[in-house]
Amino acid sequence: MTVAATRHTRTRSRGDRGVAAIEFIIVFPMLLLLFIGTINITKFMNVNLKVKAAAELAADLVTRHKDTIKTSDIDDYFTAAELSLRPIDATNVRVDVYNFYLKNKTDTQATLRWSKSSSNGTACSEPDTSSTSPISKLVVAGQTTDVVLAVVCVPFSMPGIPWLGTAFNNKVIERQMFMALRESQTLCILTPCP
Repeated sequence: MTVAATRHTRTRSRGDRGVAAIEFIIVFPMLLLLFIGTINITKFMNVNLKVKAAAELAADLVTRHKDTIKTSDIDDYFTAAELSLRPIDATNVRVDVYNFYLKNKTDTQATLRWSKSSSNGTACSEPDTSSTSPISKLVVAGQTTDVVLAVVCVPFSMPGIPWLGTAFNNKVIERQMFMALRESQTLCILTPCP
């Protein structure tokens, strides 16, 4: 090999290393963002599924009672729903349970019989009881059976990348579960039933 060819080869390899370094500087931040974003979106989806399962659990436990339910039982069900969300901090979890019924068979809008909320977290949104809401449709479909609505709310934020954006930061994940009673037509906390 000639001296000129050797010199050209050395110069070219130094230039290739410089190009590789520039490509790394350009590509690495995007790969890092993709990696961190994937982890946080997966965490968001996991919390979302857990919140849905907690709402199902609370509704399921309440609908198993016959005729009356004690407030202490509902408090126990709140604890069970909160425990099902572990390792999420229970001080931020809010669980609300509502019981709806029709005053008359001719009504098209559900009426709230009773409700109870856990003492933790911030309040969930109020349920829609209009004649087009799922609550009213379920109560009308059942004609004589009460419907229990369990709502679970959990605040969510993506740790570690506050500068990335607010798509998932400081959001409240809220899930609702409607269930008809299983053991009776009505369920009351107080006797006589309102």
